[in-house]
This record gives sequence, structure tokens and C-alpha cells, in this order.
Amino acid sequence: MKEINYMALNEFYQSPAAPSNQHQTYKSAFFRMRPAPENATGEVLLSALYRTVGFPTIREQDVPSLGSEFYRRLQTPTKQLISRDGKISARGWSKIIDEILKSPKQLNQSKQRFLQLMPLVPALALYTSSARLKGNTWNPGDLIKRALLFSGQGNDGVEKTWKRIFDNLTVDRSDDVWARFLEEELVSWKPPRNTHVWEYAGLGDSMAICNEDAIAMLSPAKYFHEDLDAILRLKPHLTRRQWLSMLESILRIGTASHVFWICHVHQVIWGQLQQCLSGKVVVVENQHKNLSVPPNGFWAYGDKAGPKIKDMIRKYYIARIGINHVLHVADTVGIQIPVDSLATVEGVSSLLQTISKAHDKLAQYDILSKQRELLNMETRQLACAKGIPANMMEFVRYSLGQRQTAEVELKGYDQGYYLRKKGSYPGAPWCVSFGPVAAITLTYCCAIKSKFPRNVADFCKHLAGYGICIHPNDISSSDLGSTMTNLGLILDSPDAEGGMMISSPFKLNI
Repeated sequence: MKEINYMALNEFYQSPAAPSNQHQTYKSAFFRMRPAPENATGEVLLSALYRTVGFPTIREQDVPSLGSEFYRRLQTPTKQLISRDGKISARGWSKIIDEILKSPKQLNQSKQRFLQLMPLVPALALYTSSARLKGNTWNPGDLIKRALLFSGQGNDGVEKTWKRIFDNLTVDRSDDVWARFLEEELVSWKPPRNTHVWEYAGLGDSMAICNEDAIAMLSPAKYFHEDLDAILRLKPHLTRRQWLSMLESILRIGTASHVFWICHVHQVIWGQLQQCLSGKVVVVENQHKNLSVPPNGFWAYGDKAGPKIKDMIRKYYIARIGINHVLHVADTVGIQIPVDSLATVEGVSSLLQTISKAHDKLAQYDILSKQRELLNMETRQLACAKGIPANMMEFVRYSLGQRQTAEVELKGYDQGYYLRKKGSYPGAPWCVSFGPVAAITLTYCCAIKSKFPRNVADFCKHLAGYGICIHPNDISSSDLGSTMTNLGLILDSPDAEGGMMISSPFKLNI
């Protein structure tokens, strides 16, 4: 076993949630949350994917300043850009940027001045939709990449998917005229400082989880990978705008459900560790099943979302502190724990046995009582009003929630959401509810899995893969049933489960 410099227990007690105080063994855990999610809308996810897969030299924090330079160039174009034979005028181009490509600001951004555009083509992602307007920011593209690594496809399989994402995001002859025009025109308006070139950026990440574990567990990443593959195959049959709307929608539910699953895994492992500390003999059977998406999912369709999200994040935060706490105390009392103990499911089970056998040795530190004291220091964090939990709340709210626009006339701009306000007043609660594009996207992804007709039970099973529960008999009485009926995604059939078949929105042989 490698010799490792562990952090002192008293340093952990001073700041239990600080990244610098994470135990080395926890840092190698397959279920460690990384990157740490923060605020990100659907368009931020899509733009970050462009940058991560195809602009290897740009940093997320460079995007706002490049956007400002691009806009200044637009307002005071050089003589060469004003008079170009056979090209759109500078005034016409300015109207395209300011009006046609405009992406509405959110309510809390109405007084802020920055460039916000639809990321229709790769070049636009260099100027818009960074998670933060100032300072260092996280990269949502890394979260997409990491979620795919849990799909059970192995590094080679995910690398192929990553390359296909790049190929499909590239503007070529298969794209519509509008997309080709934009990509070509953006080259002319490139600020001098923008030296970034659209080229494939490889996966560049070692396996996030042992592939045998990824295959054995039911995680949302499996559905995310399959559905993403289905959306990529759909590109030649739609306009770029239509296709990107569906791609953005699947990125939203895929990344958010992966974050929920990571929270769930933390909660399960911390619960098992608490039993070990209590002196119980913990016999872990079918651990892969224990760590899979729970049978009742993360939430039910129509649920009020706020309490559920807060509960999941709060339990994740408690578990994260608790797991690190146990590891630090184990070091202090001389229990030998390999640094890769949490890198595999088998390693987790072995660690549980080690802690269970050594519970008498650990009892002198009264870990569970001390844990309660530590949590009393973290009241605002546990209320999801500060720190990591607050950032995670923002991520879920903005990635899944329908965008609340500052311009009233653009309130219907976002149609790929999974949460919506249950009322028009500012304090209305958020509930689990799909927008039309989200319903189309998931119906298509479910239907494309089989050559045979699919019913609502199959569709509910597909939603359960993302941790969203709804019974087939409840679809017809929910707003999901109304949305799907209005879009022609449901057909009445007395022979089908719930009396309804689902109909793919695209009659394609792909």
C-alpha cells in the first residue's frame, strides 16, 4: 500500500466540508461529486459542451470577455467589415445578433449588460453562455463527460460517443443554410484575440468507475448515453434549431439525474457506515442493486420539486461529511485503509467490513455524536442557503426549470424544461412537469429503442431510469398526458397498458 500523507483530524473538525479537508481515500471514490455543480441553464450546458468537445484551448472564464470584444466589434466595425461585396451589411448582421439570435435574460439579470445568444453553431459558444459572468467558473461540459463515463460503455465506447458529438456539432453540408451562413459569417467578425480553432478535443479522462460496476448498476447515465446516441442520429432529419432543442433537453435531464444519483449513492453508503459504527454486523448483499436508482425514484411526476431537491442535497452533504469523518478517525486510531477503497463497489463493501470489525477501536471518538456537533456548525449549508448545497440547488433549479425571462413576451422561449412554476405569482412552487420539447425528446428516445410499438408502461419505465416516477394509469389524468395527447404522442389502444400506446414523433428508419 502506498504511503499517503493524511490530513489531521483536528483540521477536518475546523472545516469539515472544505475540499482541502477531503480524505485521500474519498478523493478516489467513484461517487465523489466532480465537478462541483453550480448555476447552469440548458443553453449553458449546450455551450459548455461545444467548448469542451471542440475548443480545447479556451477556458470558461474567458468567454464573457471574448463576448464583450465581439460585441464591441459589432458596434464599431472596421472599414473592411462595413463594405464587403456580396456579404450582409454590418447593420443587417447587427440586427441578426441583437434580435434573431438573442436569448432572453432571466429575471435576476434584467439590469445586467452582457451578450446572451442562442448557441446555434460552435463559433457562437465562444462568446456566450458561461456559467458565470465574472471570475473563475465551473465547466458544465466536464459534468456531461463524467456522466457518460458511468454509462457502462467503457473508455473506448464513450470516446466514440464523444467523437460523434463533435462530428454532429460541427457545421457541414448536412446542416441547413441558416447554420452554414452563421458559421461562415462569424469567421469574418472574429475579434483578433480569438485564436481558438474548432477541433476535436479527446475525452482525456480516465475511467470514472470500474466498468463492471457501471454495467452492474442501474444509473441514469445508461439512459443518458442511449438517449444521447438516439438524438445524435436524428440530426440529418431536422433543422439545426430543432435538433439542438432536443439535444439541450436531454443534456438537462441527463446531468441533473446523474447529480441526484451521486447524492443517492452517498446516502446509502453513509447509512451503511452508521450501522457499522453502531456495532451491527453489516452483511452487504447485492450492493450494486443498493446503489442503483431506487425503485421509487428521486421524485414523482407532479411533485413539488423544492422540498425533494433540498432533501436529496441535504442528505448528500451530511453523508459527504460523515464518510470523510470516519476515514479521518480511522487514520487517527491506526486502521489501515487502502487509498483506493472507495474506487470500486467491492472496495466499498470491504471498507464496511473493516469499519465494522474495528467499531470498538473507533468508539472512543464517538463519531456519531461528534457528527451531530459538526452539523450544528453547518446550519445554513443544511438549509441549502450557503456553500456547496446552495450551488447544487441553483444547478438543479436552473438546469431543469423553465427559464423565467425578464421579457414577458419571451416567457415561452424555453420548451425543453422538466420543472415549471405551479402558478404565475413570484413565490409559486416549482413542480415536476415536462415542456413540449422534453416530452417529444423522451417519447422519441423511448420509442426508438424497439422496432415494435411501445406503450405507456414502457414510457414510464424509461422515465424511471432518470429517477422520475409516474404510474401508467396516472398519465391520462396528468398534464403530461395532456401535453403528449396534444402533440400526437399518445394513441388510444384497448390492448395496451393503460389503454394507450406511445407514438414516435418522427417516422424514421434510423
